Amino acid sequence: MEFLSLGRKFTNQEKSKVAILSVPYEATTSFIRGCSKGPESIIETSSHVELFDEELKIKPHVVGISSHIVEELDNNHELNLKKIGNKFLDLYKKGKFVLSLGGEHSISIGIVNALSTVEKSISVIQFDAHADFRNYYQKSNFSHACTMRRIYEKISSISQVGIRSLSNPEFNFMKMKRIEPIYAWEMETMDAESIIERVRRSTGDNVYITFDVDYFSTEVIQDTGTPEPGGPGWYKTLKILKGIFECKNVVSMDIVELIGSDEPSYSSFSTALLARKCIGYKFFCNKKLN
Repeated sequence: MEFLSLGRKFTNQEKSKVAILSVPYEATTSFIRGCSKGPESIIETSSHVELFDEELKIKPHVVGISSHIVEELDNNHELNLKKIGNKFLDLYKKGKFVLSLGGEHSISIGIVNALSTVEKSISVIQFDAHADFRNYYQKSNFSHACTMRRIYEKISSISQVGIRSLSNPEFNFMKMKRIEPIYAWEMETMDAESIIERVRRSTGDNVYITFDVDYFSTEVIQDTGTPEPGGPGWYKTLKILKGIFECKNVVSMDIVELIGSDEPSYSSFSTALLARKCIGYKFFCNKKLN
């Protein structure tokens, strides 16, 4: 099934500018399981998302959106992350804007590691409820809770938005490294422009976005593996994302940690719409493209 149920005219794998990469992978989940079903839920529910974007007044899918999937994964977690990264890189080297759909957040480790081999100057922007800066968690250095710690070892230029949960060791490490997240409680009294400016100052021109859906308030996303009370809302987040796409070259991104189900859900619809919005921002708001 194609994203947004698009026909052949807009899903040609060679001509499409966007590659949707489904990564139905779950290995280190520590609370609510089911994120391996996330990509399928998003793709299926996307058929109910309007093609027309009322904000941008265009149909983002006209740039072409092809669908791909990571398969043949086994029980070797570290090797699986490398396979995921290799699949991403195959698409990225073809000039695609790769939008990966997880799956658990650790997939971002494999993707960013692969990206760092071809992009020597890259920053990572993380939207998340959790800092994910643990060095080790539940017998793994590559747990979903260690995602940003492993990424930081490859890419030291990062910006975190929406954080509202972290351990004392994470806080101490981030303080030592002068990593200053934009906490969710701060965002309550900040306007979108101030948040965009902080992100802009702390990152380079070329950025990768990793978006854990537990970043959102439960008014937007209820079905996620490690939910946290509070969190930013829909329109403020879109304004932040649009501002980032306007001032940065977002080379690719991922959306992770949606709990999938056999039936369409509000959360899967919101996530599918988020993906479509970001495609629109990339190709119709990016000043480096237009």
